[in-house]
Amino acid sequence: MEIARDLSRSRSDLYEIAVWWDGVHVVDGKRLYYFQAVHQESDVVPENIDAVRALMEIQKDGRKSMEKTDRSLGIGIPK
Repeated sequence: MEIARDLSRSRSDLYEIAVWWDGVHVVDGKRLYYFQAVHQESDVVPENIDAVRALMEIQKDGRKSMEKTDRSLGIGIPK
C-alpha cells in the first residue's frame, strides 16, 4: 500500500502485482522463485469490472473492455 500511496493512487489501491527485482531468484537453472505483493482487494477489481461488462454484453471485445477499465482506474498510466 505504501507504493500505491507514493503513486498517489485513489484509496491507495495497487492494481498491479508488484515483484521486486532483488526478490527474483533462479535455482539450478530450472526453478524460479520470487517475492510478490498482492493488494488483495484491488487485485480482483479490474477483472470483476470486465466480467460484469461481458455478462451484461455491454462490451463484447475483451481487449476494449480491459483498456476502458485500465484507463478509468488509472492503471498503467504514468503519473
